[in-house]
Amino acid sequence: MKQPIFFTHSQCIHCKKKLAFIDLIPIISCLIQGFHCRYCLKQLPSIYLVEELLGGFFTLLVLKNGIDFSSFYIYIFLLQAFLLSLTDFLYWKVEPKILYPLFLFLLSLHLFLNQTLFWKTGIGIFLLFTCFTYFTNNSMGYGDVILLSCWSILLGHIAILHIIFLASINGLLFCIINKLLFKKNYRKIPFVPFLSIGLFFYLYI
Repeated sequence: MKQPIFFTHSQCIHCKKKLAFIDLIPIISCLIQGFHCRYCLKQLPSIYLVEELLGGFFTLLVLKNGIDFSSFYIYIFLLQAFLLSLTDFLYWKVEPKILYPLFLFLLSLHLFLNQTLFWKTGIGIFLLFTCFTYFTNNSMGYGDVILLSCWSILLGHIAILHIIFLASINGLLFCIINKLLFKKNYRKIPFVPFLSIGLFFYLYI
């Protein structure tokens, strides 16, 4: 990653000025500023708007029934998925600085909530998809494999198979729609965003 996007202030990519919190509030940014930088007046990347909207949506969704350890656990799970989706989408990378600390935090919450850990499932998923990646010429990134292994330890084989199935269907639909409507052929797509969609649907649908 050439530039961190989560552990520093958001900034304008044109003039490099740090964006104030008010600049990142979607309603203000869109309606008042037209989602342009207040300093150089150039348009801000749309990913900033997507980040703020989805982050706010997940926060409201998880906390709508009150704040407790279970809802906080789900929030951290979705936060990890969301942040890793952004790094995969922007940089084609499952950022270890996000993956490992948040996984260890989730592991601690998991144990605190007295939930079962599925170590055998995690090891099995790791070995299975490592072999799959090796024999299919790296059709799946090793970051994806590690992420799936971590999630498998927390969720078990039934949940992870549902997530993989939903992610694969969504990824396939994405490619088909882009080919039919926009005549775009993707030989490779970031998979973590689709895994995150699968996780979201598994948790809430």
